[in-house]
Amino acid sequence: MDSKFIAIIAVAVVVVAAGGAGAFMFLKGDDKVDNDYTILDDNKNIKEGLVFNVDSKTLKVNGGSKIVVTSVADGKVY
Repeated sequence: MDSKFIAIIAVAVVVVAAGGAGAFMFLKGDDKVDNDYTILDDNKNIKEGLVFNVDSKTLKVNGGSKIVVTSVADGKVY
């Protein structure tokens, strides 16, 4: 009986720890995002008015969005 109780407690601790880790990963607010746009083009070519068309397709949903660079200041793209 004691070994079953210990096993149940161990499983409960693992489940709670996994839930807490998952919640931390998905719910944390990361206000500081550093993006590296060099993969798209040379940084000096990213200027105001540049347009990115992003298409996304999944099994159930097709969608898209248009992203327009409004300004570039101090090495940051907005």
